[in-house]
Amino acid sequence: MRALIDMANDTFSRLKQVKDLLAVNDPVAAQRLCEQICSSDKMNLEAHFLLGGICASRGQFEQAETRFTQAVVLNPNIAESYYNLGLCQLNQGKPQQAEPNFRTALRLNPRYTAACYNLAAILESRGNLEEATALFQNVTQLAPADASPHLRLGVIHQNLNQLEPAGIHYERAIALGTRDSDLFLNLGVVRLQQQRYPAALEHLTQALHLNPQHAKAHYNLGTAYLQMGRIVEAIRCFEQAVAIAPAPAFAEAHSSLLCALNYSADLDPASISVAHLEWGKRYGVPPQREMLASSQRRLRIGYVSPDLREHAVATFLLPLLEHHDKNAFEIFCYANVAVPDAMTQRIQQQADVMRNIYAVSDELAAAMICDDGIDILVDLAGHTAGNRLGLFALKPAPVQLTYLGYPNTTGLEAMDYRFTDAHADPVDTGRSLHSETLVRLPHGFLCYRPPEDAPLVGELPALQAGHATFGSFNNLAKVTPQVIALWAQLLGRVPSAHLLLKAKPLADAAVQAQVLAGFAEHGIAAERIALLGAVPAAAQHMAMYGQVDIALDPFPYNGTTTTCEALWMGVPVITLAGDRHAARVGASLLAQVGQNEWVAKSADEYLEIAAMLAGDLAGLAKLRGVLRERLRKSPLCDEKRFARDVEDAYRQMLEKKANG
Repeated sequence: MRALIDMANDTFSRLKQVKDLLAVNDPVAAQRLCEQICSSDKMNLEAHFLLGGICASRGQFEQAETRFTQAVVLNPNIAESYYNLGLCQLNQGKPQQAEPNFRTALRLNPRYTAACYNLAAILESRGNLEEATALFQNVTQLAPADASPHLRLGVIHQNLNQLEPAGIHYERAIALGTRDSDLFLNLGVVRLQQQRYPAALEHLTQALHLNPQHAKAHYNLGTAYLQMGRIVEAIRCFEQAVAIAPAPAFAEAHSSLLCALNYSADLDPASISVAHLEWGKRYGVPPQREMLASSQRRLRIGYVSPDLREHAVATFLLPLLEHHDKNAFEIFCYANVAVPDAMTQRIQQQADVMRNIYAVSDELAAAMICDDGIDILVDLAGHTAGNRLGLFALKPAPVQLTYLGYPNTTGLEAMDYRFTDAHADPVDTGRSLHSETLVRLPHGFLCYRPPEDAPLVGELPALQAGHATFGSFNNLAKVTPQVIALWAQLLGRVPSAHLLLKAKPLADAAVQAQVLAGFAEHGIAAERIALLGAVPAAAQHMAMYGQVDIALDPFPYNGTTTTCEALWMGVPVITLAGDRHAARVGASLLAQVGQNEWVAKSADEYLEIAAMLAGDLAGLAKLRGVLRERLRKSPLCDEKRFARDVEDAYRQMLEKKANG
């Protein structure tokens, strides 16, 4: 018995020495002595626990794991042992082994904040967001002064597109004193998604104050300015993002810069083209594939897009897919879609093969397309958000073309063709402006299918209002200062007329004030202008054309869907034909409907046409009654003929490839 007491006293004394060595910051000697204690007294819980802590502090997590495992064996009722064991496993990249230890620690001590937090983090990384959220919420109760769980909860809610709770948690983290550029970036993005523009600008600017080199903050600030119609500022922000993180590191920012250039009335087509072609050079010259289409099977066409969902691109694509000759063509759709919806399902029903490449790298997606034996690969996005131009740069198909989603060249040498028509790109359009060969479809490059739930055309609203109402439901980025100046001039020329603008950002009071201030600079009172935000249903949106007598097409970036919608609702559209594709889409659409008289060649002619229509209410009323049927019978709505035109073009492309 005396010997046992002496050994215990000796162990106690040596453990005190270990603690003294740690107190004077000598962990090496402390570890050596503690190892001796564990070797001589294998059942000493305190020694194993202490040695585990020393090893962990020195980054020796495997040795620490061994010691804490022994501590758990010696006493399975100590929460700290399980927690430390789990922490060592987590630091070794073994979260699956760490999880049950954190759970045990939390069972033994339900108020163990660190165990709760780390368990939540593991579950979040595995996608078990419901339990992770509950655990992080518990941490906010256990440690109300800790901002960390609020940060994690903000990210979870944001990734689930639960914007309101995401914003609440980010705001709480800021209130608790967190000053991190990523936090302000995330909150700014949430406010941007909520179209709360002053708050978005404030938080994104704060992110840049904390980190002026934050490329994503510059990028999202540019996105905010673009949505608000502040094009010059948007371009400047995108340029800064690209300068900090050039493509391909941040290709999304460079594509957004190129996209923004299309909205500028201050840039000529050649300058915009040069910017696109320079982008293309960053990806180099791709290897040329010699594989040709097999004559023993149907031709395989692959469509690639982030917009195979409820989106205007999908609306225009669907009639083509439905009317493809399935005996001659095999259709593959490659959706870069995070959250598929009902439209995704409709497209899938029309495809022979549907693949979602959202989480697939460009290299793997290119290999997939090669394995599928695609003959012609069609890009439907250009430089718009979510594009996969990096995939096209790898040249996974022998023939590649871009179409529909973007009004300019991609700049990629690997892109062989671009669909257009003789109105959008007249035959004298300079070849040097495009990396692609232009293929002009004979009956227009667009095919419009009206929404099934569109309301009937009503009577001319001017007959009740007593004055004409001009309107535009276009993206606010298209309503440039030059557009506002011309529309203000029109309102001055027709002093009784009003103007109705509808766009998502106009739900924000600050954006409304910005637009009204733009008109006020030209002497137009706010009382003559109505500003509307988005409505939840497509039918409601279409019904709002019932408040418009004459639609005004913006420039130099024309409307597309909005022009078709207006015509379907009996509303004439005035467009100004410009010097680039984006500025001639209106002319293309109106040519297909046989309404070339609404295509102006100058600003003065634009004013003259609009004022003339506004001065003839009887003629407008008659036109309103026949315009829908005129559109229905036009080439713009001839889905079968459009599909044949596209298929003929596909065959000619492959024939040219085969003949060298």
